[in-house]
Amino acid sequence: MSISALFGTCSTPERITGQAITIWPARIRAHLAAQWISGRLEVSPTVEIAAEVFGISATIIENELAQIKAQPPEKISLTYEERQAVADVLGEAELWACLDIATQ
Repeated sequence: MSISALFGTCSTPERITGQAITIWPARIRAHLAAQWISGRLEVSPTVEIAAEVFGISATIIENELAQIKAQPPEKISLTYEERQAVADVLGEAELWACLDIATQ
């Protein structure tokens, strides 16, 4: 049975965790890897995945994460045209809901 036939009977998750990957057999992991590379699957980043991809220790990443979390989030500056494009996509009701959340 091909991998495609197998996944025809069960849907592939749109987003999975790094931990979830390890439970599947090698052929399914290969299929998921191909989907990830082709942009059809998102893998939630983990410290372990980042350590392997970037070739550094998990401890260094955890230290950097602590520093990032201690900093206030960056403010995004948009032009009028960019704000208008966001408003067009979100719609009026969603904009009001966001504004309510932001001002609480």
